[in-house]
Order: sequence, then C-alpha cells, then structure tokens
Amino acid sequence: MYELVDQSWVNQPKVMQVDVIDKFVMNLGSYLKVNQLNDFVVVLHGGEPLLAGMDAVEYLLKKLKKMSHDLSVRIVTTLQTNGILLNGKWISLFKKYSVLVGISHDGPAEINDLNRVTHNGQGTENTVTEKLKLIRESAPEIFTGVLTVINPKGNGADVVDFFYNLDVPKIDFLFPDQNYVLSPSQYPSAFLESSLYSNFLLAAYERWREIDDPNFDIRLFRELILAVMGTSPTLDSLGVTDVGIFVIETDGGLEPIDTFKCCGEDFTKLGLNICSNTLFDLQENDLIKTFVQKSSSLSNECHNCEYLKMCGGGYMPHRFNGKDFNNPSVYCGSLYQLCETVHSDISEAITYAKNKLNNG
Repeated sequence: MYELVDQSWVNQPKVMQVDVIDKFVMNLGSYLKVNQLNDFVVVLHGGEPLLAGMDAVEYLLKKLKKMSHDLSVRIVTTLQTNGILLNGKWISLFKKYSVLVGISHDGPAEINDLNRVTHNGQGTENTVTEKLKLIRESAPEIFTGVLTVINPKGNGADVVDFFYNLDVPKIDFLFPDQNYVLSPSQYPSAFLESSLYSNFLLAAYERWREIDDPNFDIRLFRELILAVMGTSPTLDSLGVTDVGIFVIETDGGLEPIDTFKCCGEDFTKLGLNICSNTLFDLQENDLIKTFVQKSSSLSNECHNCEYLKMCGGGYMPHRFNGKDFNNPSVYCGSLYQLCETVHSDISEAITYAKNKLNNG
C-alpha cells in the first residue's frame, strides 16, 4: 500500500489513536448485536502493526476481549507481521489474548530479499526466518503460517520445500498487485511474462502434491481443490462468493480492502469515518456493495469460462482497467492453467478412488 499509486497514507496518522479504537469497538458491538452475529474476525494488518507499540495493541485487545465477553460473541483476532520486531514479549502478549499470528515471508534469501529489505537495503530473510522459528517453537498454537507474495524469478517448488523444511503449517500465496493500468517494476509483468507465474504455480502445486502431508496447507491450492469438489472458495481473490472484508485506516477512515489502492489515488476513499459514521453506513454504501459483490462485475469471457466457480474471474483489483472491473484478471492465463491442472488432477484422483471402492 505504500509503494503503489495511492499515496494518501502520507497524510494519515502513523498509529491509530485511542479514540478511533474506542469508536471502532463501540460500533462493532452495536453491529454484532443488531445483526445477531455470533462471531467476527478482526485482523491487525498494515504496514507493520507491531510498530504501533505494545501498549496500543494491548489496549485494543483488552477492549475486544471485554466486548466479546459482554455480548457472548466469539471475536477471532489475527495479526500479520513482517516479523522483524517479534520477540518473546510480543509472543507472550499474543498468547495471553489468543491472537493468531501470520508472518510475511517470501521464501529463500535470493527471493525474499529482492523486495523485503530494511531501510538501508539489507535483506531480511535470515532475521525473519529466525523469528519464524521462535514463534513456531515457543507458541505453535498461535502461529498460522506465512503470507508469501509470488515472485516468479524463483522456483515454486523450491519455495514450497523451503517452508516445508521449516515446519510451516500453511502458505498463503498472493499474486503481486497488478492490473491493466499498473505494472510495478519489482515484479515481472503479468502481461509480458505470464508464463513465469504459471511455471511458478504449477511447480509449487506439483511439489505440494508430492509432499502429500495433511499438516502442510497451501490455501490457494486447497481452495481450488474444494471448488472442484463443489465447495465455493472463501478467499476474497477466488470464486464468486461475496467479500465480507472492510478496512479501518489509522485516521478512522472506513474503506474497502486496501488492495484496491492499486487502482488509483484516493480510490478507496468513501468519505466515511468510524468517528462520525457507523458500520451500517459502510454496509449501505454503493461502492462498498460493488466491492463486496465481486461476481456482479464479471466479463462475458469469465461468465463463459468453465473454471468460473474456481477462479471467480480473479481478484477484483487485478481486473481494473482504469474504468471498471468487467475484465478478466491480468493473471487470467496463469489462473486458467492452474485451474485446469488442479481440476484434471483432482478429478482423476476422485475417479481412481471411486473405481477402487467399487472394485473392493
């Protein structure tokens, strides 16, 4: 969000203040009560949430815990960190409040250190890997796995092996944010070098299937497999189900998921703020409805595609052409090849299992 076309973050507070936290928790409590919801997920993301400091983070966690108790609602709190500041004190705090922690890590040093660097340009792989080992060994019950941005300059199978050898329970592969008007220089172009992304994903999938360990999950592949078996993907980047995600910025701004910032300056700005609006106002906003109902803006090409229920047209921000989202994803070719491979592989496995069962 800091390196794309939207630079509105420059004019926002670096850290969310107490009054914004209070308003959010109060608003959330009312929303849950009126809608009679039994559970809700709060994600501390960023930027880097640990930069807010331990006092600010614990203040929010205490407020959420009290509201959860008062309303008898299950609040699941998760946190995504680059791991640099992670230490025993942070881990103790997360254990105390049952916060689930994911680490952002792109794999071996030759891949991770291309883009994940310190302010002085030094690679972070060694440091982050040590922090990953720390939480995996001291608090495996709260460690959820890694969020990994695909960099096809590497080999997908090598990345899978790297994390499997670290006993990581789950990889969540993400495409770099690109669309028809944005192609960041840090990553190969989805237009010009789409085969690189296909090669990376297919190698990763093949290696994951070879490993065949039920305790090692790659969410992208699992969701596609479930789609083959008739279950609609729950990821915001796959399938045709609605996206139930919103963002609160440090200044209290209520916005759609921040990946839409790759669509243009102030693109996510709705004129809504948690300090003067409610979550009900957000729910009724026409632009939010468009972002939530991602299947309402699919191209004819996507509607006619045999893998629509798997792919869903691709991630909505990656379908933007400067005007609308009625286009296939810029990663359409890679997604098609991946869906085709997964569909064929799993269909064949199901047929084999049925035949074996029928033949005793």
